Amino acid sequence: MKISRLSTVDNPHNYFKEPDEWEAWENATGMRATRMVGRFAYTSDNLSVEENEAEMERAIDEILKYDPTGVFIKVSSTLDNVWA
Repeated sequence: MKISRLSTVDNPHNYFKEPDEWEAWENATGMRATRMVGRFAYTSDNLSVEENEAEMERAIDEILKYDPTGVFIKVSSTLDNVWA
C-alpha cells in the first residue's frame, strides 16, 4: 500500500526513515506539515486504513494545489518500507 505525507523542500530528513528528526525539523522551522494535513483531511476511526490514506493523499494534493510558496512537497513510500 502506498503511503504519502506532506513535507517541505528544505527538510533534510526522510519522514519514513527518520521520523523523530523529521518532526523536530518541522517544529523548529514552524512549518508543521502534519498539522496542515490534519486541517484538510477528513479522516475517521470509522474508515479503513486504506480509506484514511486515500483521504490524506487527497488533502495533500489539495494543499499542494493551493500552496503559493512552493515550500510543500509530497513524499511517498510503500507500507513495507515505512520506518524499516
